[in-house]
Amino acid sequence: FFQNCKKEVLEWPPQSPDLNLIENLWSLLDAEIPLEKRSNKEEFLNELQLKFQRIDKHYLEKLVENMLRRI
Repeated sequence: FFQNCKKEVLEWPPQSPDLNLIENLWSLLDAEIPLEKRSNKEEFLNELQLKFQRIDKHYLEKLVENMLRRI
């Protein structure tokens, strides 16, 4: 499929948590959301969304840059 679409495919280790951006994001969000906001699902999801929207764009860019260096 990718060859037909002329897309470059990166070599990617099958099990590499350091290349999994969502793990880094979950760690950040986990540290930012107080325990009292986790007892109610709706409140937790609202807090999660607020914190996610406030993540610095440069932080996300840095995550991607670091990941690309490790590939």
